[in-house]
Amino acid sequence: MVPLNLLALAAFVDELQGGVPVVGAPELGEGLGVGEFGVFAVVLAVPTAVSLLVEPAILAWSDRADRRRVLVFAYLAMALLPLAAVAAPTAAGVALAIGLWGAATGVASGIAQGAIAQHPDGASVGLARWLRGAVLGDLAAPVLLAAAAAAGFGWRGAMAAAALVPLVAALATARIRLPPLVDEDEEDVPLREAVATALRDAALLAWSVAAAGCTLLDETLVVLVALREHAAGAVGAAAVAVLLAASAVGGFAAEPLVRRFPPRSLLVGMSVGSVVGLVGFVLTPAGSASGVAALALLGAAAAPLYPLVQAEALARLPTRPGLVHALQTPLAWIDVAAPLGLGALAAGVSVDAAVGALLLQPVVVVLAVVWTRRRPQRSSLGSPAANASR
Repeated sequence: MVPLNLLALAAFVDELQGGVPVVGAPELGEGLGVGEFGVFAVVLAVPTAVSLLVEPAILAWSDRADRRRVLVFAYLAMALLPLAAVAAPTAAGVALAIGLWGAATGVASGIAQGAIAQHPDGASVGLARWLRGAVLGDLAAPVLLAAAAAAGFGWRGAMAAAALVPLVAALATARIRLPPLVDEDEEDVPLREAVATALRDAALLAWSVAAAGCTLLDETLVVLVALREHAAGAVGAAAVAVLLAASAVGGFAAEPLVRRFPPRSLLVGMSVGSVVGLVGFVLTPAGSASGVAALALLGAAAAPLYPLVQAEALARLPTRPGLVHALQTPLAWIDVAAPLGLGALAAGVSVDAAVGALLLQPVVVVLAVVWTRRRPQRSSLGSPAANASR
């Protein structure tokens, strides 16, 4: 049995490396000579497009490949591609390198999450542990960037230093064995048939849409909170710090909660908590104690939603986790479209209206729970052997 902490290392690496260009976006833009739009394109839009072109096919193929070897190569790519971004003299070169890194980290995350879903404690518990790794990576990224800046190296130095972590992960992963997704005596299903079956699985599609929507109460929320507080003359950094601290608490509390309560009951409860926190934050004055309390509730309640939703999606197709991730990849366009739409709403109406629109995430999660309640627990491709431990 592969230790959960080793698999959760993929989440830590993802958030650590991915956080450096995001947190260091202002310095990155100045160094490359691009404005706000150029920063958005280099850090988010272009890398997302590049990743969408590369990642799905590799993930779908990886289900029947040597997953340990693919994971090791993905980690090695995650170590080398940031160095290419550091060395790139142009914005286009940096964007391409970050995009290819995004594809590599998507492959690593997909394989690691698929292995976690096979854990005897169940996918929900495993992905709650995954969330801990992500929280630690989120916290480590700004610390690393600050240390690099203090040493005079800036975002390029931080990216180069962060490249050491996936190298260590590759060495550790090379010594483990990932169990096969299909038993030797079980008849395998061709990829084309698996794709057709997955696309007909309404519950899988519902959980995948809900997982994609879980990006709203993440970086997008952080930006909108900072804008709202700043526009009202409050200290935006303080509000963001409260939000991040509460999200960390929620992330670390997820695993004990999953071990005690049914995952779908938790999804409904955490969604309700997110709604209460979000509405309370919008209805209270910026910088007020009640607003800070509402923000803390929102951060803690929203943090466990993604791993719990993703666990439900992976449980639909337990023998094809790579295919599940491949089908979810096109939904990553939400990560590009949502900030643009919310930015237009904030500019055209108000920041409060944009914050209120984030209610879409918990609403979609609850709808997925209701929609899938009376459907089979797994698709027709679900392997009894693969699910015996759940």
